[in-house]
Amino acid sequence: MVAQAARLDADRLEHRVWQVAEQAGMSLEQMAAVLELPSPEVALRHRDWLRVRASLPTDPVDGPAMRRRALVRITTGGRRRGRRGPGPSGRR
Repeated sequence: MVAQAARLDADRLEHRVWQVAEQAGMSLEQMAAVLELPSPEVALRHRDWLRVRASLPTDPVDGPAMRRRALVRITTGGRRRGRRGPGPSGRR
């Protein structure tokens, strides 16, 4: 699951790079050459695939930050560094 989220983040980043390259006036021929793709048509298909990937929804409840927090809870027994346990009332 973490690898899938990282892959989606990488695809979104690459899509943003494509957007910047297009705004800078780079042609599909130039992008194909930079990415070492065999043709501008392949570059166009790759860009379109990235556009679809970039539009996929993310689940903020199960995003990378939530997984990191869960890992911290698992490895620290539920406590974050610098925080004390519950007070006398049971609340923090």
